[in-house]
Amino acid sequence: GWSIYAPRKNLIAHQYRPGRMGLPKFWGSVGRLYGRPQMNNKIQGKVIKRLKNLAGYPDATVESIQKDNIAYVLTDMEYYGVGK
Repeated sequence: GWSIYAPRKNLIAHQYRPGRMGLPKFWGSVGRLYGRPQMNNKIQGKVIKRLKNLAGYPDATVESIQKDNIAYVLTDMEYYGVGK
């Protein structure tokens, strides 16, 4: 059987609001903040490189990331990795 726990009161919640309500989302507001509309796509690519390196993808080795001049995405990997 299953033992399911549900608190009687919500202590933490996140309210998602659809885009049709006109409220800004992270992916739309980052570019506006820095005055570069497509900036989030550039950030995404770098973040994906870091995640691929963490997962061990052969196309995201330390050497290939350094060759792309984005070695800073590997900062603090020993602290913020997948664990031991």
